[in-house]
Amino acid sequence: DCWFNHKELVAILPSLQKIGSIQLKPYSLWTLSPANSIEEIYEEITMDKKHFGGKLKKVEELVEKVIEEII
Repeated sequence: DCWFNHKELVAILPSLQKIGSIQLKPYSLWTLSPANSIEEIYEEITMDKKHFGGKLKKVEELVEKVIEEII
């Protein structure tokens, strides 16, 4: 997971290349909150241990299966 603002995303889009399609595992994400900074977002998601197990997921842990590989 990485935080990008819209300007940064527009800047890197030309460098991105589609390499396939995936199906994601069912997974619950946190609800939106009125956080104004990265620090506030981190505090919000780690505040309640029953919702946050103390470990962030890697993207590959969220993939159920690869549907199509384009290489």
